[in-house]
Amino acid sequence: MRYFVTIENEEDVSSIEMMYIQGVHDVLNMVDLCKSEDTYDLAALQLQNKLGDYDAEKTAMILNREVERYVPARVFDMVDRAVVISSVCQRYSELTGYTSQEARLVYLQIVREFPSYGSSYFLVTSGALSSKGSQEVVVAITPKGLFIIDNHTKEYIQNYLYEKILTWGHSPTQFILATGTVTSKKTVSFKCSSGKDMNDMMTVYVSASLRKT
Repeated sequence: MRYFVTIENEEDVSSIEMMYIQGVHDVLNMVDLCKSEDTYDLAALQLQNKLGDYDAEKTAMILNREVERYVPARVFDMVDRAVVISSVCQRYSELTGYTSQEARLVYLQIVREFPSYGSSYFLVTSGALSSKGSQEVVVAITPKGLFIIDNHTKEYIQNYLYEKILTWGHSPTQFILATGTVTSKKTVSFKCSSGKDMNDMMTVYVSASLRKT
């Protein structure tokens, strides 16, 4: 399991670099799901961090050869490769003057807004929240809350922010959480074998959230 924390000190170069490397990995490997438009900005920030200010000839050569190192593969299923390269170049040309540290911080600022940021994913069974005749859904546990993702469409179908969750628990075959109010409580259960891991991760994130209040 991976736990994600917020870095309070933007001058902490080594910690920012560590989170940036993880962020780039998660975006390119589609662990963090983002819109195509966001991927162009993120690719441009990668290039600014790595190469410095925009150089049209050099950038065109690099992207024509290895644009896949900067843009998630799924984007090319929806958008022509030449359009992707042109869009990234446009964004990159607007970043002149950004330092590497500034590019990393903006990158992380964008990524942290994704609902999937910092997610650990668990495949579970829940007849009440599934679709297309299947009972399988994906539970994404993040620093902000618990998100339910349709296992077929990959769309977010429900979310439970930590401040809305009353309690949670697990057994060898289930993970259970209660939401709402004490007088109007709703229980949601998931069949799984990973209940303990889900429980432990939520406990860490909720504890961290409480320490900030």
